[in-house]
Amino acid sequence: MPPRIYATADIGSNTVHLLIAQTDGRSVVRLDNQSFWLGLGEEVAETGEISKETIGELTAALTSFKKMSAERKAQSVYVFATEAVRKAKNHKEILTSISQKTGIEVDVISSEREAGLAVKGAMLDSFGEMPTAFFDIGGGSAQIAKVEASGITQLHSLPLGTGTLRVAAGIDDPVSPAAYDRLHERIDDQLSQLQNMLPVRRVVGGGGVARGIVRALHKDKDRLIERYEVDYLERTAKKLTHKILAKRFGVSSARAKTLFPGVSIIQKLMQVLDCGHVLISEFGIREGAVLEMTEGRIKPKS
Repeated sequence: MPPRIYATADIGSNTVHLLIAQTDGRSVVRLDNQSFWLGLGEEVAETGEISKETIGELTAALTSFKKMSAERKAQSVYVFATEAVRKAKNHKEILTSISQKTGIEVDVISSEREAGLAVKGAMLDSFGEMPTAFFDIGGGSAQIAKVEASGITQLHSLPLGTGTLRVAAGIDDPVSPAAYDRLHERIDDQLSQLQNMLPVRRVVGGGGVARGIVRALHKDKDRLIERYEVDYLERTAKKLTHKILAKRFGVSSARAKTLFPGVSIIQKLMQVLDCGHVLISEFGIREGAVLEMTEGRIKPKS
């Protein structure tokens, strides 16, 4: 198949993210990779809905994305939304506003569909021994799957998004002992469901939270994280404010707020899944969507 250009935008629970990519159906080459931090997951956890101001920021971002896609001559544009929009009480208002102001029809996908696309994208650079445990931590939820040669055989969609946890555990800045205990209690309670996932040969992670953690730890871009590194980052992130964390680890202030809850989830996952290291994919849900657009399995509504 000759290379084609497609665009996809993911309205996630931390960011709204555009990928314009060229693909031949087997590999994906990023041409544009833009994101805006909106923190929808934390907003929905606090209020149950997404504010008119944030909806305005979202529609402005999508308008910009649509223009960029046209400039790149993308064959089609597919926009989808995940946990935060799924849970928002005013999700119909959000979708109507986007449609009226941008002409984009957003596909609100299920947690199962979300995991399937994320695994498909992650395997572009992380295919290997099976069975594999795969996780994708977002702002609203975490998708944790057992992947075998035949595909996903188990899936757990858990309320362990970084924004959701910050609100539910009352995480302060820096983290107090009481907030630390509340966070770990919630993570332990949810991850107790994973015992039947064992055994697995390896663990692969994807998504912005995991990539933010590996970039904070590895300036050399090594994608393999060892358990002692996870323990170190969790101890450090607990003691420092997010502003100091941002400076120390070279991440944005918004991303720094996800480091403590995100690395705490990964630390517990490594314990439950009995692994000494995890491999973090540079690809994920958007690349998975591009591949399915190439295959004709996704037909954008707009």
